[in-house]
Amino acid sequence: MLSLGNIITIEFENENQEYVLAKSKVLSIEENVLRVHYPVDEETGRTVMIPTNTVATVHFINEQQDLYKFNSVIQGREIYQDIPVLNMYLPEKDQMTKIQRRQFFRVNTTLPVTVRSYGSGSMFKTYTANISAGGAALIIEETQKHEPEEDLNLSIHLTSEGHDETVIDVHAQVKRTFIDRRTNKQIMTVEFTKMNEHDEQALVHYCIKLQLTERRKLKPD
Repeated sequence: MLSLGNIITIEFENENQEYVLAKSKVLSIEENVLRVHYPVDEETGRTVMIPTNTVATVHFINEQQDLYKFNSVIQGREIYQDIPVLNMYLPEKDQMTKIQRRQFFRVNTTLPVTVRSYGSGSMFKTYTANISAGGAALIIEETQKHEPEEDLNLSIHLTSEGHDETVIDVHAQVKRTFIDRRTNKQIMTVEFTKMNEHDEQALVHYCIKLQLTERRKLKPD
């Protein structure tokens, strides 16, 4: 399930009741204690000190490329094997939730995408209308339509204000095309079928971060 060296994302509310997303790495797993390196705030890039007894949600991807989440509580800090670590409560496996691909959170965002067809060598550039860890909706022209179940290779640019751009390569399969009545644009939906572990972690983390940003906007002052 959760393994040494796994990258995890930690979502919590700080003392100002603001949602914060931090990234860390698993250092030790002992019964119900998870030891991780001091987390880094995704927004500031700085180490964040999460107070003891803070409730948090943890996301991670296992070796089979499945996404899981679980609820945790910060138990304190210590020096472990000469390394400063954060101790977190680790629940039993049956208390961890596997997120099915169809349940992956979808966020509305415009990202540059290069689309390549297998075999034909054709290529075009476009943008996403939305994206999740399991698929995306692409804005296309009539001449860029592909048939359902056709295989594509996508290069997606994960852009983030104040951070370096990350480009991930994804194998995808066309699901359907339709006209979005709200925008009158033609949309082609694709399902992601294969990507390497590093790219999947980057995509999941990116989607979680965007979802958290949207949640902040909806939260009353």
